[in-house]
Amino acid sequence: MTHAQSRDPPHTFRKDTFAKPLNYEKHDETHPSWRMDREQLCGAFHCFRCLPFELRLQIWEFTFEPRTVKLRYKHYHPWSQLVCANPIPAILHACREARSVGLKVYGKALANCGSELLEMKKGPGKKEKRAFHAHVAKLDFYINWDLDTISIGKMRLEFLLPVKTRMQRLKLDRDWDDSFWEDSNDVGYERDEHNKLGHFGNLREIHVVTKDKELSLLEGIRGDVYFWPCDQHNITFESKETGELYNIDQLEARLRQEWDEEEAKRGYVGPSTYPVMGYNWE
Repeated sequence: MTHAQSRDPPHTFRKDTFAKPLNYEKHDETHPSWRMDREQLCGAFHCFRCLPFELRLQIWEFTFEPRTVKLRYKHYHPWSQLVCANPIPAILHACREARSVGLKVYGKALANCGSELLEMKKGPGKKEKRAFHAHVAKLDFYINWDLDTISIGKMRLEFLLPVKTRMQRLKLDRDWDDSFWEDSNDVGYERDEHNKLGHFGNLREIHVVTKDKELSLLEGIRGDVYFWPCDQHNITFESKETGELYNIDQLEARLRQEWDEEEAKRGYVGPSTYPVMGYNWE
């Protein structure tokens, strides 16, 4: 078939072949039209269904990526509500095959712990219990416990106790007034969250966000995190104002420098008196 018979101009593909006809005004690959059309072709792969089943499964598995899942506990009358700011993972919406692969790693574990959360509430009535259970059953919190980091903000750790054995990565926002650190525990308000971290024995990473000026209050930080479940080198501290990140060595170096500068202002000359541990081991 000639170009005259097909009624298509030269150097043009038929419209029924591609979604958009490709018009190469010049055969030079540096021409903008050539570059644009080539990018359109590379972005669409129409033969995915023709690939072997095993290869398609591997491609779907490559879509798994670490996320920061933001959970908050909102208080409404007459019950409280867990709120997740993250959308449902895209792999669960692509197709039936992708969803079957995604459900092997993404679970609705938090939605199944409604009874445990309900026991922490102070004596709700039967009507409130039914409403709470009906609400929790509809929650779509899909979490990949092996990759996702659970960010709870100011939410108390006790609300995650039903899934304490599955937690591997935790991010929380704690200030000095939140009675989180060892020296600021307020037993009267039962806010000894510093000790509750010990219940999460499978934690591999902990990310703590706090005010920049309050980072300077954590002298002897190695002593404070000594009993935390994860390795000390997997603990990250973040300044809420600047967003700067510190590992345990970097934070201790900053605290030691600030300590020595204050000692120098007082006229002290000699070896550093910075406390290495936050506990008195004698």
